[in-house]
Amino acid sequence: MDGVQGSGTYMVLPISGKLMGGPETSDFSSKVSELQSEGVGKLILDLSAVQWINSAGIGVLVGWFVSFRNRNGTIKFANLSPKVAEVFAITKLNTVLDVYESVEAAQKSKSKS
Repeated sequence: MDGVQGSGTYMVLPISGKLMGGPETSDFSSKVSELQSEGVGKLILDLSAVQWINSAGIGVLVGWFVSFRNRNGTIKFANLSPKVAEVFAITKLNTVLDVYESVEAAQKSKSKS
């Protein structure tokens, strides 16, 4: 997982590897928690380097989506890798979460939530 990048009013967090409930998922979750405790209310997750996601990873993403929304914040998901896009389509997460083709598209759009 690379570092967080500022991008306009949104922070951009690139995620890499597998979100399958292991150490990578814990590292990601810790970083998002840290950002939220620092007052970041608008976050774009760049998922272009995520190789795979399972139900544990989906649970973490949905949990953070709800957590930000409950604090009047926003998480957007951008650059879904082909495998992640497939899982999002099968589970219909792409209809519930704010999903965009690119970080730039996410920055320019209004949130669904």
